[in-house]
Amino acid sequence: MAAHDEAWQWIQAHREEAIALGARLQNVSEQEARQLYDWTHFTQRLSESDFRALEADMQFMLDNGMMRNRVDVRALVAPAALDGASAQ
Repeated sequence: MAAHDEAWQWIQAHREEAIALGARLQNVSEQEARQLYDWTHFTQRLSESDFRALEADMQFMLDNGMMRNRVDVRALVAPAALDGASAQ
């Protein structure tokens, strides 16, 4: 989590450099990378509403044959990544 937090702080302090880096690494234009940046929600910690959204997404994929088996989404997340948890 510390690395995740540090990356987020760097992105916030160096937005244009982060967008240029992302564009280069993903082989897209800076304009496309900026649009992706604007559309993306960089999540620091997961909340209860995030888990509800993950459950809804999983149900959609199950209903449409995009997944075969249900998974416990909470088991996929480190406790430190939960909203209200201290970074480790």
